Amino acid sequence: MVAPSWGDAMREYRNKAGKTRVMPSHYDLPEDRDEWDTFGWCLACGSGFEDVEPDCRKAQCSDCGEHTVYGLAELALMGLIDNSEGDEP
Repeated sequence: MVAPSWGDAMREYRNKAGKTRVMPSHYDLPEDRDEWDTFGWCLACGSGFEDVEPDCRKAQCSDCGEHTVYGLAELALMGLIDNSEGDEP
């Protein structure tokens, strides 16, 4: 697991079911772009993971137990990577 960088970087949103979720920002991504192919993110608790397939969908999170871990490529396709700057929502 990669330690989540809570604080100003992560952004909460509500999904279609009305549940509050956490999307990663570009600050939460690994600095080494070679690791992006295996990076995953839990939308429920905000934990980052290594060794996740890029197209992973709905894998179970080992931290919170929810089935909300997605690969980085899948998150990008769904538009769930926050690329904004600053604190504005």
